[in-house]
Amino acid sequence: MLDSMRWRYRLSEARAFLQTERDLLVKGRAAELAGLAARRRLVAESLAEMPASVAETNQAAVREIAESARRNQRLLRAWLDGAAEAVRRLRAIDESRARIGAYRPDGTRLAGAAAAPTTERRA
Repeated sequence: MLDSMRWRYRLSEARAFLQTERDLLVKGRAAELAGLAARRRLVAESLAEMPASVAETNQAAVREIAESARRNQRLLRAWLDGAAEAVRRLRAIDESRARIGAYRPDGTRLAGAAAAPTTERRA
């Protein structure tokens, strides 16, 4: 009886953790997500210890947790892909900016036109 209650509590904790993780993913709160890594590991290790008989008894909860974990994984992958695409786009903009300069009406580049952005230093 006590063992069953303990496992139901762990399952409840796992669901709550996955919901918290999802909320942070949706809000784009990277720093807080990074802080959850240790807790994620503990939750996963805790569930990995679950006896097959308990998992069988709580099939619906186990399926729900597995689906939530997959959903969060998809969100995380999309989030990381979006961040990588943003970095690629910013690099492309920087490269384009480096090619922009001053041109004559005939389209030839003016000599001495700055090829890269300059920095201003202040005292």
